[in-house]
Amino acid sequence: MRARVKWIQKIGLLFTVGLLVSLSIYREAPAAIAADQSVDPAPTSESGVLVDLQTGQLLWSKNPHLHEYPASITKIITAELALEHSALTDQVITPKQATEVEGNRVYLLSGESVTMKQMLYGLLIDSGNDAAVAIADHISGTVSSFADLMNEKAKSLGATDTHFVTPNGLHDPNHYSSAYDMALIARDAMKNAEFRTIVSTKTYSWHSQGWDAELDNLNQMLWTYDGATGIKTGFTDQAEQTIVVSATRNGRQLLAVLMHSSTQNLIHQDAARVLDYGFNQFKTVTVNQSGDVIIEQGRPVTISTTLAYDVPLSDTDAMRTTINYTPPTPPYGKGSRVGTITLWHHQTAVIQSDLLAADDVKRVENTATAAATASPYFWLKNALTLIFTVAVLLLILRITRVKRTASYEKRQGGF
Repeated sequence: MRARVKWIQKIGLLFTVGLLVSLSIYREAPAAIAADQSVDPAPTSESGVLVDLQTGQLLWSKNPHLHEYPASITKIITAELALEHSALTDQVITPKQATEVEGNRVYLLSGESVTMKQMLYGLLIDSGNDAAVAIADHISGTVSSFADLMNEKAKSLGATDTHFVTPNGLHDPNHYSSAYDMALIARDAMKNAEFRTIVSTKTYSWHSQGWDAELDNLNQMLWTYDGATGIKTGFTDQAEQTIVVSATRNGRQLLAVLMHSSTQNLIHQDAARVLDYGFNQFKTVTVNQSGDVIIEQGRPVTISTTLAYDVPLSDTDAMRTTINYTPPTPPYGKGSRVGTITLWHHQTAVIQSDLLAADDVKRVENTATAAATASPYFWLKNALTLIFTVAVLLLILRITRVKRTASYEKRQGGF
């Protein structure tokens, strides 16, 4: 009798383990954390935007498409084009016209040769207007031809409220942009590792024929704002103060653009409040990373774009995804588009990513059979079924043996 009880206990344990494993497969994703979203940074600057550098999402704005004079934040696109169209080791010869510009300079001499790398440090750290003209001349031959290149680049990024005339941002009534457009340009520039290195540099030793100096980055927020990583400031009498500033905290990277502020102190305060707002009032929810492989209808597929979205901390609704799986008729190769995955926030589709075949598919298979046999749940289900079946058979066998033994003992007791 004791033997029979032990066997029943073992069967119960096996069944319980199988049930727990099955349930663990279907856990729900955690909901978003709730917090207050009612705080507005309320900057005094005439216009501005705040974007997530990683997702490109617009988190806050004030007159984002208002035409403004950008002043020296223009040099962001000048540097970006220099990195795209030249090598850091290029020798840049200073044209005479570069030595005649007004405002900030690194005191280049006519005919002087300096590497492109040094020119870029002089351009972005000390805001050298002469360096901007020398770079434009080196790449395009003339300032006007370089301005055409600047406008082509801006248009390709979707900057529709922008028209550039000069490579340095010195005032021209036809040289303008907007906070939104400057964010598009700056975000694109910050994808370049060399650019990020330069704009995050606090000091640089400048040596040239006309000037030797220790240059301090004019972006004072590198010293005053916790987590600041760049990128550029600007000023002219017409533009007044402008700034583009980036910062990183707890793995999140934000970019603020503020334009047309009356003083440097005010625009720094504005930028700090706007960045604080982004860090304190939002969190980034990452559902899937680019390159993640999931199983869809029995086949491994790769998500091509990271599914990440910034949500207010006060928003308690979880993100969700939907999949539209539309593979071509086999055979098709690895990397072929087989559908899309869409990330939703509330009832709004916020990101859509292509799904790509993770393996070559060489022949047509029965879809239901392929889906069932390729799924890990198929094998788990069969394994649990096998365990349960064997356990039941063993129990029946044991009970049968016990009954036979009892019957035999009863018969023996009759003699």
